[in-house]
Amino acid sequence: MGFLQRIVFLVSWTYCAAQETCKRPEFKNARYKGNQTVFHLNGKLEYECLDGYIRREERSTVDSIVCGVDGWSHLPECHETECDIPDLKPNIRAINGKDKFKVGDVLSFACQKKLKRIGPESIQCYHFGWSPEPPTCQEVVKSCGLLPKLANGKANLNIKKWSYLHGEVVEYECDAKFIMKGPKRIECSDGEWTSLPACIEVEKTCDDPPELNQGDLKSSHTPPYHHGDSVEYSCKEAFIMIGNKIVTCIQGTWTALPQCIGINQLKKCSVPPDPSDGKITSTKENDYKHNSFLLFICNANFEAEESTRIPCINGKWQRLPKCLSKERRKLCSPPPQIPHAQMISTTVSYTNGETLAVRCEDDYLLQGPEEIKCENGVWKFVPRCVSNGKCGPPPPIDNGDITSFLLREYPPGAQVEYKCQNLYKLEGSKQATCINGKWSNPPSCLEACTASPEDMLRNNIEFRWSDSKKLYSEPGDVIEFSCKKGFKKASESPPFRAKCLQGTIIYPKCIEEACVTSLEDMVRNNIELRWSPSEIQYIDPGDVIEFACKLGFNKAPGSPPFRAKCFQATIIYPQCVKESCTTSLEDMVRNNIEFRWSSSKIQYIEPGGVIEFACKLGFNKAPGSAPFRAQCLQGTIMYPKCVKETCTTSLEAMVRNNLELRWSDSKIQHIEPGDAVEFTCKLGFTKAPGSAPFRAQCLQGVVLYPKCIEGLQLKKE
Repeated sequence: MGFLQRIVFLVSWTYCAAQETCKRPEFKNARYKGNQTVFHLNGKLEYECLDGYIRREERSTVDSIVCGVDGWSHLPECHETECDIPDLKPNIRAINGKDKFKVGDVLSFACQKKLKRIGPESIQCYHFGWSPEPPTCQEVVKSCGLLPKLANGKANLNIKKWSYLHGEVVEYECDAKFIMKGPKRIECSDGEWTSLPACIEVEKTCDDPPELNQGDLKSSHTPPYHHGDSVEYSCKEAFIMIGNKIVTCIQGTWTALPQCIGINQLKKCSVPPDPSDGKITSTKENDYKHNSFLLFICNANFEAEESTRIPCINGKWQRLPKCLSKERRKLCSPPPQIPHAQMISTTVSYTNGETLAVRCEDDYLLQGPEEIKCENGVWKFVPRCVSNGKCGPPPPIDNGDITSFLLREYPPGAQVEYKCQNLYKLEGSKQATCINGKWSNPPSCLEACTASPEDMLRNNIEFRWSDSKKLYSEPGDVIEFSCKKGFKKASESPPFRAKCLQGTIIYPKCIEEACVTSLEDMVRNNIELRWSPSEIQYIDPGDVIEFACKLGFNKAPGSPPFRAKCFQATIIYPQCVKESCTTSLEDMVRNNIEFRWSSSKIQYIEPGGVIEFACKLGFNKAPGSAPFRAQCLQGTIMYPKCVKETCTTSLEAMVRNNLELRWSDSKIQHIEPGDAVEFTCKLGFTKAPGSAPFRAQCLQGVVLYPKCIEGLQLKKE
């Protein structure tokens, strides 16, 4: 077989092999609970929709896709669940109706013509549709008779009646050792009571009450401790209790234990932020002591979520101030009738924060939380009741077997174990489980890999570690390659760390490496080729090229050598910087300076060299000026600065201060720095109290003038 034929064969084989497996796809609004990443031909992947999403074709929340020759059978995607407006009976209207509703949306109703509503005030959209059923409206409604009896429970009423009006609500509670499943309130609806809850016995008991550090158990209750039993704690002297002193056994577990904190160890609370749509009204302090309170108010059309009085308990506010819109929903519609859950026939609305325990029918398992909760007018955390059916024989796998004898039928929760044939590696869980009448995804048996010397030669690669001669690799193992000497990684090469997947290795690729000088790098580093006028040269791997600084530049401190070697297609360029200095006439004029020993206007100074300046005639060195001896450092000169310091008398200032020169008839005089000038008052004026002296000195170009005012002076002094 010729070389080109071998390439065509290998490419064709790789293409075919790739079609025998499918990679785990991207999920849209769905999830896959397994960890398998590669699936064999005809392999099945089961997925489920996220909450609030559904398969449009079947209105189901679970589905499966199959790996085929052309890839997956279809895309694993789910779409947002929508509820249409339900069919309504006459004389009833939807208050907040629209064309489509999303999961969590609530639809409220009102009766027309002053009729009586029978059924819920509102219903909610769930992934399985609307629940509960919409109400109806009647002109005449019936009353209900005696309350129904609840096994292992009772009505929470002081006085029982013989009859109850339509719409009356009664609350029930379970006896000790029992827990309630279903709605705790029933309602009289047109002569019939809605369904009762169930009181289920909790067999699991609690261990002995835990010990409380720096506290004592006051209760005399003796074991065993059943569901609903409570004990009481107290703290020792000089300690304060933080938390509830009553601890209750709930389904085999004690509720949270309080703490006993020393009085001198109690922490303070810092100032909390103002609530949005409200403000704190208490006087704001840096910190608040334990058991102190903070008050706040809400803006118009808003109200506090709970009390507007918030206590500080051991360094923590019991809650942050929170203001909510008065227009928000405060009641949830009656709880939903979840498919395959025990019947909940109630028309009673629930308030925010209330919960309801869910119980599935026989042969169904609860998938999700055991309770649903009413939050801001919407039921949250709605679980599912899934089939607890039996399974048939477990699915076979390629290149593997089941370790146990096959049965015709398996009970829920049953498991079987798989093993792979020799030279194959098991991926995924070795066990499959019977869940809801279906087997969980079985594992895969992955083929081993053999590195091909021919492929390595064609791609100019070798094993990275010279002592590695291993051609065989197990599935999932990583093989490391590197380029042969004189070659570099191709731009579109796969990684050098190749993983054995389904018997296939994806090889990296290397190409012969040479270096090309970069004009851009040479310009940036102020260098040129030493022995060639050309700007671009090609250098073979390992060869050396020489550079030099451009005219007017010197080698930078710490620069790489001027002789650079081509290594792995890379040249490390030396660096040159402009270091000589040229004096600036403009800077010298601006700073009133000139050369001390030269009449030249421009001079060139070598790096490290020194030049001396002096002030121009009539100027002095300015305070804080740089030294007159300036050094050339990295092409920069720090110029000294001089300022004009002679003084000139001001006629305006003399007139303003009623002065004239004492010894001169001239009106203006020039005074050298440090010299003095004498003034005297004009005729008819005298020296003002607190005036500066008549003998004024020229300091930094400034004369401090004395001052005269009208007085009795008749002649010059």
